Amino acid sequence: MDSTVIAQRIGTGSILFLYNPDSKTLIGPFTVTSMEMDLEPGSWVPDTKHDFPTKFGVTWEELHEVQNAPKEFPFLEKTPSCTLTETQTHLLLTVLKTAPPFELEAESE
Repeated sequence: MDSTVIAQRIGTGSILFLYNPDSKTLIGPFTVTSMEMDLEPGSWVPDTKHDFPTKFGVTWEELHEVQNAPKEFPFLEKTPSCTLTETQTHLLLTVLKTAPPFELEAESE
């Protein structure tokens, strides 16, 4: 699915998850609080081949991390940015609630 179409389907209040295909780690959940359109290509990833037109402001209460996520959620590896069904979203939320907490590293000054 085209990144512009994905961005149009996401709005304030949407639930997002971060999936790192290299480490196979899933982190979340995040809730979209704001959106900004028309970003420069590569502005949210280190690779300018990605041209996602929206930047999301997010918030979270408790972040959790699932290692080797595709083992339990094979649908994560089917597309680079996947749109989840309601059932898949509920499954991720349920598993993340019992997964180990994800600790954000403090930025060095």
